[in-house]
Amino acid sequence: MSSQIQLLKYPVIDSTNSFAHQMVATQRPELETVIWAMEQSNGRGQRDNKWLVEPGKNLTFSIIIYPHYLPINRQFSLSQATAIAIAEVLSDLIPNNTVAIKWPNDIYVDDKKIGGLLLEHSIMGSSIDYSIAGIGINVNQESFPESLPNPTSMNIATKKEYDLEKLLEVLVRSFFAQMERIKAEMYEEIHADYKRRLFRKEGYHLFETDKGQFTAKIADIRQSGELILEVANGNQTAYAFKEVGYIL
Repeated sequence: MSSQIQLLKYPVIDSTNSFAHQMVATQRPELETVIWAMEQSNGRGQRDNKWLVEPGKNLTFSIIIYPHYLPINRQFSLSQATAIAIAEVLSDLIPNNTVAIKWPNDIYVDDKKIGGLLLEHSIMGSSIDYSIAGIGINVNQESFPESLPNPTSMNIATKKEYDLEKLLEVLVRSFFAQMERIKAEMYEEIHADYKRRLFRKEGYHLFETDKGQFTAKIADIRQSGELILEVANGNQTAYAFKEVGYIL
């Protein structure tokens, strides 16, 4: 780990993101900080979902950064860069499978979920005061509760056991490499990389809103994060987070 980054490891905390927010509020660490929990008692994911993993088998961590250089209207670029950082590492380690980013922030291996992100930002005035990137990766877990519809892990995909701390270091390096692209304002390149890695980016698939299910294809993703879906007659609709979901 770089001398400019501190790593804090805990046997169990409720949620690494919640812990990170509390740490910034009470201590405001000068260094960018990685909070790693071997077990989360109340881990959080997108759509307020719980992150359910077997203690000591997987990676659940949050990274505190201070991206004052990032305009408020570029928050989704940080989410994209984080997803790319994870997808690149997993693609290298799971070369015989397709690693993809399911909009907005899930990581899939083939048609199964292997990880996810939860990006949270604190805004002060016209800039971002701090951001927390919460990351969960299923690593060495071999079985999952039946209540989870389509989980997988690195161990299931490759039949290998992974050293969690070494994997964490690789993921953190990849994350901060992507942050250098953010600092260089390489937003278009990041956006293109994200779209290139999209889950089900080709063809028509089932989606669902509060009005019901429908078939559509991904037409585009806006820089602000909205997913643009196109139905068979050519009509396009933009959806914000939580307004539409995949039928898997």
